[in-house]
Amino acid sequence: MAVKATGPGKVQQIKTGGEVNALLFNFDIDGVALKVEHRTWLSRHVVPLLKAGGSVTLVARASRTGANVINKMISQERLKQTIAYLKKEVKEFNYKDLIAEGEEHAKKMGIKDGTEHEVFRAVQVAAWKKPEPPPPPPPPPPPATAVDPGTNRIQKREFMFHKDKFKTVEPGQGEDFFNLGKEVLRKVRNPPVKETFVKVPTAWKLIQVTVTNTVVSDSFSELRTYAVTYEWGTGPLVDGRTNPANRPKDTVIVVGLDGRLRVHERSEGERWLTEAADMLVHGL
Repeated sequence: MAVKATGPGKVQQIKTGGEVNALLFNFDIDGVALKVEHRTWLSRHVVPLLKAGGSVTLVARASRTGANVINKMISQERLKQTIAYLKKEVKEFNYKDLIAEGEEHAKKMGIKDGTEHEVFRAVQVAAWKKPEPPPPPPPPPPPATAVDPGTNRIQKREFMFHKDKFKTVEPGQGEDFFNLGKEVLRKVRNPPVKETFVKVPTAWKLIQVTVTNTVVSDSFSELRTYAVTYEWGTGPLVDGRTNPANRPKDTVIVVGLDGRLRVHERSEGERWLTEAADMLVHGL
């Protein structure tokens, strides 16, 4: 059973009446040793109470990777390590109700078997000045990321297009615009210049798409960069018609002067925009 390091120890202090109550968490995966941050908190907050004749109650937990019986043993060892450290600082004190829950708490919280999360690799501590140990502390609610680890979603895409200002086009109204549109579409089909992603709750939906652009131009050519930003949340899509499934027939998505997407009637000169814009926006 190899121990996997997970970085510094963490402490979440929990407010309760008259008690010192905290969750010491982010033990190493399969690890049982208290980390520096855990020992520091115990020395500052629990040791003075015990030296004054107080008492302590401990509950240890484990995450849901590995076998149940192993996780039970790991939580028991975390209890022993915590008591051993306190006994180094205070020779005699009262303690009881040492509970090694293993992965049972994570299971009750709906965490899937095989899931690893720092908040469940923990020892919860309750201490006070009374000689009779306090009742076992209720566990704090797990963070949303423990129940739902989230999903990576696209946050931003950047595309670059180049236009030759001396490109020959066929005569006719809107042909120059039309040819530029074909160039845009050709470039959009290539991988974007840059992509960034963000982790959001799995239930979040796309609620807004914003397009901004910058232009670098000289006498011969124009280089245009489009940045498409995707916003995720729990609300509705700001303009539901931008979804191709909902958009009325013979309309097209275009970018307004404010950089926001809008739905407009499609003209002959804008016909290329339908496919190009939909690829920009909905290539999630």
